[in-house]
Amino acid sequence: MRLSRPRVVARAALLAAASAYLAWRAVAERAGGSPLAMGWAIMSGLALLAALAAVAALRRRPARQTLRLGDLGSPRGSESPRAPRGSEHGGGST
Repeated sequence: MRLSRPRVVARAALLAAASAYLAWRAVAERAGGSPLAMGWAIMSGLALLAALAAVAALRRRPARQTLRLGDLGSPRGSESPRAPRGSEHGGGST
């Protein structure tokens, strides 16, 4: 699914803000001696990675050509010999 550029920018901004809040929360928990500080720090890092991935998705890429069936042809002489009919299921008919 394609998202518009403004939506991706909004998503990246929200993720960056969430990452900052989670980092602040981790520092506050660590100062209080809470064992949850590491969890807050990990969640902050994950939110930051998601924000960076959203920003990377904004990069413009050149258009790629569509693959056509004619492009799939193999060069002459490199074709493998075909197996006899019926051999793909163990050979013979039942």
